[in-house]
Amino acid sequence: MIPNDVFFTWFPGKRSTNIPDIDLLIATKLEFQFEEVDDKVIVKRKGVIVADKKTLTPLPPAQVIKNFFIERKWTPGPDQLAAGTNTLSKFTEKWKETNPGKNDISPEFDTALQAHVADVPGFDFYN
Repeated sequence: MIPNDVFFTWFPGKRSTNIPDIDLLIATKLEFQFEEVDDKVIVKRKGVIVADKKTLTPLPPAQVIKNFFIERKWTPGPDQLAAGTNTLSKFTEKWKETNPGKNDISPEFDTALQAHVADVPGFDFYN
């Protein structure tokens, strides 16, 4: 059994402050099943492993929870953070505005950028 404090570490940093974390945890546990298999946590939704659509590899719990929060609009998604942004310079500028004090040379920025690029056809990395 996975302790609740571990679940809280998987929650996205930017999330709704209108809903207490314990309520978010309950909703998450009602929607998903979390199983430990070979020292890894596998997440299932309605009995089916939650996997990457392209590679079909199981998604890590933090990504599953983040996607769920975005789906429920409890945290901003990539399109909400930088809507209409189709160049790297514009995305970086908007990301810095929404993440003050954070470095754009970081895994967090890379993750946000990859998620955004997946949703924006023709994204321009050179401008």
